[in-house]
Amino acid sequence: ISSSSSIISTISASIGTISTSIGTSSTISTSIGTSSIISTSIGTISTSIGTSSTNCSNGSGSSYGQPLPLPQQQLAECMQCSLSLPSWLVKSMATVQTAEPPAPSRCLSGRKAAHKNVIFNRQGKQKVFDYVKHNLERMVCGYITLSSTISMFSNPNNLSCPVQMAKAVTQFILKSYFPKIEEVVGLFKNLQETAKDHSHAVDPLSPTFPPPLLRAECQMVALFIHMCQMNPKMTTLLTEITKEFYQTALTQDIRFHQLLAFCRILTAVCRFQGDVERLQFLCSDLLRKPLKPSEFHVFTAIVSVWPMVLARLPDVPLVEEKRIVSQGLEQQSISFTLEVILTAILKSQTGSTPIQIMKHFKRLCNWKQPPIQNPVDELTKVIIDLLKTSTHVCIDQQIGQFPWRRPQPSVMAFHLVHCLRLLSWHQGWAWTNDVLIRSHLWPTLQQWNNKSESIREATVVCIIRLIGFISGLAVDQQSISIIQLQKLLISLIEKAGKAKEVTLPIQLASVDSLLDLCPSGNSKAKEVKALLFRWMDILRGHAVWGFSLIDEYQRRLCQYQ
Repeated sequence: ISSSSSIISTISASIGTISTSIGTSSTISTSIGTSSIISTSIGTISTSIGTSSTNCSNGSGSSYGQPLPLPQQQLAECMQCSLSLPSWLVKSMATVQTAEPPAPSRCLSGRKAAHKNVIFNRQGKQKVFDYVKHNLERMVCGYITLSSTISMFSNPNNLSCPVQMAKAVTQFILKSYFPKIEEVVGLFKNLQETAKDHSHAVDPLSPTFPPPLLRAECQMVALFIHMCQMNPKMTTLLTEITKEFYQTALTQDIRFHQLLAFCRILTAVCRFQGDVERLQFLCSDLLRKPLKPSEFHVFTAIVSVWPMVLARLPDVPLVEEKRIVSQGLEQQSISFTLEVILTAILKSQTGSTPIQIMKHFKRLCNWKQPPIQNPVDELTKVIIDLLKTSTHVCIDQQIGQFPWRRPQPSVMAFHLVHCLRLLSWHQGWAWTNDVLIRSHLWPTLQQWNNKSESIREATVVCIIRLIGFISGLAVDQQSISIIQLQKLLISLIEKAGKAKEVTLPIQLASVDSLLDLCPSGNSKAKEVKALLFRWMDILRGHAVWGFSLIDEYQRRLCQYQ
């Protein structure tokens, strides 16, 4: 890729487009659960949210302000590099290039010859870690320039494994990256100044405001972008970086300043890739961490680098006459659900910090207090209606093109189910059982059972799979609701091959949800295991799907006791 315009044309995507830039192998396990309605990993689905999202991600201009076209010649020598970069990143680098480099750590002078070539195939993993860690320290401390680091790291004879490179960078941030407290405080002061300006909607990465990336973070982002383009063995480096940073950010023993650094760098990399969905799932998982009130600034750090992660889309009506507009919710379902949950959490907290965070969200993400008496119940109702009526909720069955793929719900269906899972976690089991299950899910399944043509297949699949996802919230796994749901799923599986309305996607959703409702060690585990073996015998009759699915479930049942 030779210019930022070619980068834009390569990674731009419209709503609903499924990108495999993360690759099938990039499986990210999240605390919310598996990232597909039928056991699909989050890494296999990546979307952009509309044209304005794509434009904003690459600095091509949007409602969040025009980028400043800074040539790299205006950068100091220590920050210059050979290939072109997104203009928003160049602006960040130009603003922080005069910052004083941090003092070197004690281990910096103790490594002899760490700057020499390290061939991964001939040396151990520890030497690769030492090589990457030491030279990153030298770059951050100003001993070598960014271009020199790029030259060393882009040589295939030095580094040839993107996985080990990503792990080494992670270890560097965890063990050797200690930004000055003045720099970190400066970022939050800049955000406070941003929140005071109400003249127009603005992206904090625009020329008007200082960038939210520190000097070392700008250097690392530029380094990653160059390596994946210049080193033929590092083409998947950005993918591995996002995977490793995502998993590390969710660990419990990470320090807060490290969490902020990981989130800022990860957001910048995802902004370069146009991958807004991964960051929305990161926000979803961070909500489940036991965060202190002051630690909710991690969401501020994310939206300061890329406001579109949680922003309301411009010119897309979302709330009209105290009601949520379904067409608007279709285009921003996850971001609005996170807005409702974060607003409720911050309002329940005391002190000045939640008020400051809400100001940042209103300023950067165009949040508006919805004039709705009970936004959670209203949002739930609209999402259920979308599952029933939206034309974008469907089953993707590309059997002819991909015979090994199992049928799975569309991206829109996946997003809507994820929103309901977020609301269930936030509200707790009592609300999930009394409102979501008894008032919405169960009546819909009864209607389908009485008259199958009245409810679409995709809607039934989504509801059944959602039941499995939210079952873990039940305090008492022997409650009446859980037992009724178990009986329902067992009856659906027993109808496989007998009732035409119980299609293969419905069977698969029922099996996956039954395994969630009856985990290993459950009192019904033996009955469920025998049932699933009988079901697999029926599955052998499907010439296209049979063998791959049987292998998949046999592996799962081997660990099921």
